[in-house]
Parts: sequence; C-alpha cells; structure tokens
Amino acid sequence: MRKTLLNAFFVILLLAATTASALEVPRYSGLVNDTAGVMSPAAQQALTERIKTHEGKTGNQIVVLTIPSLEGEDIEGFAVKVFESWKPGKKGKDNGVLVVVATKDRRMRIEVGYGLEGTLPDSAAGEIIRTAMAPQFKKGDYSAGVDAGVAAVIEALEQGVSTEEPAPQPTADDSYIFRAIVIILMLLYFGFFTLLGLATLKFGWFLYVFMLFSLATGPTEFISATVRNILLIALAVLFPLLKVRYGNAVREHYKQKAAARRSGGNWDSSSDSSSSSSSDSGSSSSDSGGSSGGGGASGGW
Repeated sequence: MRKTLLNAFFVILLLAATTASALEVPRYSGLVNDTAGVMSPAAQQALTERIKTHEGKTGNQIVVLTIPSLEGEDIEGFAVKVFESWKPGKKGKDNGVLVVVATKDRRMRIEVGYGLEGTLPDSAAGEIIRTAMAPQFKKGDYSAGVDAGVAAVIEALEQGVSTEEPAPQPTADDSYIFRAIVIILMLLYFGFFTLLGLATLKFGWFLYVFMLFSLATGPTEFISATVRNILLIALAVLFPLLKVRYGNAVREHYKQKAAARRSGGNWDSSSDSSSSSSSDSGSSSSDSGGSSGGGGASGGW
C-alpha cells in the first residue's frame, strides 16, 4: 500500500514537471512582438507602421511574434494557442493573421482567421513561407524574412480577390454541442481503461501511466489547460486509491463472470449480490475578437 502510494506520488511530480514545462503564450505588447530579439527597434517600428497602414485601408489586422524556441511544442498547436489568446482581427469579421517564427527550431507559421481564409488560403500562405521568408531565414536575416513575409501577406490581402469561400465559422450552439460530445467520448475512453486497469494486476499500472501520459500530452483545443490539469490530478490520485481499495473485488467479479460463461451458466442475482457485498466491504489587442479555425501554413528552413 505504502509503495503504491509512493509510486503514485512520483508520477504526480513527473506530470507536474511536464505540465509546467509547456510553453506559455507571451504577453501581447503590440503588433510586432520580437521576443527572440532578432529585429532592431527601427525595423520593428517600420513594420508596425506598415501593418497599421494596411489595417487602416482594409480593417485586417496582422500580428507578428518571434520566439527563441518552441520548447518541444509543435508550431501549429502553439500558433493556435497564441491566436486564441491574442485574438487578432475584429470580432464578427475574424480578419486577423498571425505570423509566428521560432528561430532556434527553424520553424514558422502563418495562422489565418476564418474571415480571411478565402483571400489568403493555405496554398498562398505556404507559398509566402517558401518564397518570401525561408530564403532570408536561411541567410540568417530574420528581420528581412519577417518583413518580406508580412509584405507578401499584405499584398495578397489587398488584392481583394477571394480564391475560396471562407470556411463557415461554427455557431456557439454547435461549438458547445461538439465540446460536449468530445468530453463524453473522453469520459468513456478513460472510464473503460480505468475499469480495465482495476481488473488487472501489473498491466493495470501500465494503463495508469498510459492514461496519465495521454491526458498530459493531449491537445487542448477542446478543453482548457486548467481543466486538463484538474483531470490529471484527479486521475493521478484516485486511480491508485481505487485500485488498492477495490482492485481485488473487481478482478474477482470478472473471474466469476468468466467462469460462469465458460460453464454455460448465467450470471445470477446471487453472484451479483455477493460481488456487490464484497465490493462494498472492501492578454490581447484593444479591439480584438478574431478567431481561427486552423487555416494557414507552416514551414521550416
């Protein structure tokens, strides 16, 4: 019992360290956020003025973020997190674009809001990455690469010709229903493996670690990081307690049920009663509000 709880405690510490190491979204400081320190103040100011001029003409909002490293995260997931936090673009129009560059990882992404996916489709964003940004980054000139990428984005947006119909934005009701379905499926998934873990011996602890790992590293598009952390702690604490307290009863229940099936008998009420008895005893811009559906493109150099 003591050894089991000690093992669970170490797993909780490991999960806490893993969660704490997740890359946080930087604080929004303006249209150009050079946290990697690859652009001079003059270059940042010039790029900011270019973006403001475009925003004044079209209403579209472009935001730039450079970071030193993704710290193990994928560029697509991180860009979505930043977009959801900063919300570039106007509410109801979803006309924002986010340009993210991770210098040490040699990765970049152009994340496009719902309202601009027709004007700046994935293919166009990918072309800008390959032809405007990557050549400059390969030469080590990050400032020129970012400037060229934003200039190409502005040119594509100001052409004003939509090559595709914008992706329909889900309504609030649709979003809630979809999230509810995802949560129900998650509960069924973890409920099944929890029951299987309780019904087995050594394999049960393997399933315990597997469930913790899958929950800790799973995507956060459908549940917030706070909810995921709460579920992690609940799973990490409750599973060992349930296994120690009820594991033998659950295993015995399924052994009797399997034996009854092999003998051709039925699982009668007396067996149920006996088993039951045994178990019982045993930050953003000021006018922000845009959203992204994952449209855009990623690339490296």
